[in-house]
Amino acid sequence: MHVTNTARSAFPGGTGIAKSNAPQNRAFSRLFLILAVLIPLPVGAAIPTSERDVLVALYTSTNGVGWTNNTGWNGAVGTECTWHGVSCDANSSHVNDIHLSFNALNGTLPSLNNLSQLQIFDVEGNALTGTIPALIGLVNLQEFIADGNQLTGTIPALSGLANLATFGISNNHVSGTIPVLSGLTSLSVFRVGANQVLTGTIPSLSGLSNLRVFTCDHNQLTGTIPSLTGLSNLQLFYAQVNGLTGTIPDLAGLINLDNFQVNNNQLTGAISGLNGLSQLQFFS
Repeated sequence: MHVTNTARSAFPGGTGIAKSNAPQNRAFSRLFLILAVLIPLPVGAAIPTSERDVLVALYTSTNGVGWTNNTGWNGAVGTECTWHGVSCDANSSHVNDIHLSFNALNGTLPSLNNLSQLQIFDVEGNALTGTIPALIGLVNLQEFIADGNQLTGTIPALSGLANLATFGISNNHVSGTIPVLSGLTSLSVFRVGANQVLTGTIPSLSGLSNLRVFTCDHNQLTGTIPSLTGLSNLQLFYAQVNGLTGTIPDLAGLINLDNFQVNNNQLTGAISGLNGLSQLQFFS
């Protein structure tokens, strides 16, 4: 018995030590509980205030209360990355994507400039009016999709958007000219068809080696169809129902071309370069 009692008091964790520390442990626990109540932990990592402000402005200016799905929107700071259609980076510190297609948005788009890390903005199939906001500073932008709305005004400059792969604003009421596309080496899909009132010429497509889809049909474009040489990934080209003149460019080498429509223009000359287009399904 003497050896056992000595062992209990000598080794850490023994009965004697536990009894002597018990009041301190209880006091520490009470202090921790008090601090937990007074200093609540944050809900989650918060995006910058400037980015939250853009989201709130988007909700307000497009009648967010009437959206088909507005789950989470205008929630507490730190919850933004859980709002319907909003996706953030791995640390929930910046907004990466906004997906609000076919969601009954009604109104105008606010400035998006403060969404510095924005990669995808998709508001297709809503009832948006007003103009397309400036995009020039959104250097990470990969997709801007706003087809099937009621947007007006002109197409903003796209120069410098080296990561832009998809730009779609077909089936709106946008006017003015198609901006310069040179240097947009990532561009794969470009849709501005069925706006009815776009004027000017089709810009140079030279160097856009990733281009797969180009549609500018049903507008008031004039001038000639630019060279398509080197666009080996091109699958679909729509320029029908405009006021285009000149000849159909040589299509030789467009090995992936599937659909080519330039009917209802004022084109002249011969058709050449169709040999070897094994993927071609429709030519008008």
